Amino acid sequence: MMERDRIIGKVIGPNSLRASGRIFQCWTNAMSAAVAPQPLDLAGYVGQVVEVSGRLNDDLWEARFVGVIHGGYQEVNTTKGSIISCSTGASMGWGV
Repeated sequence: MMERDRIIGKVIGPNSLRASGRIFQCWTNAMSAAVAPQPLDLAGYVGQVVEVSGRLNDDLWEARFVGVIHGGYQEVNTTKGSIISCSTGASMGWGV
């Protein structure tokens, strides 16, 4: 089973976030089914820092919303091919 990539970043659009100096579009379907990409709805979180997971291939495919990050936020470098922006002194907000 392939491990999913995790991205923590600031939501800047209805299905996009900025993390590690890049903008990622998030799609709920697989890249192979990208004839009609289905956006991950992040519109309600614009301006907030969130965590999403999925399959990273330029954009984030098979993306799933994990939660809102509360508290301090600091970007760090990539780890094992997965772009991960970590938070410091933060907590996850579930069911937000």
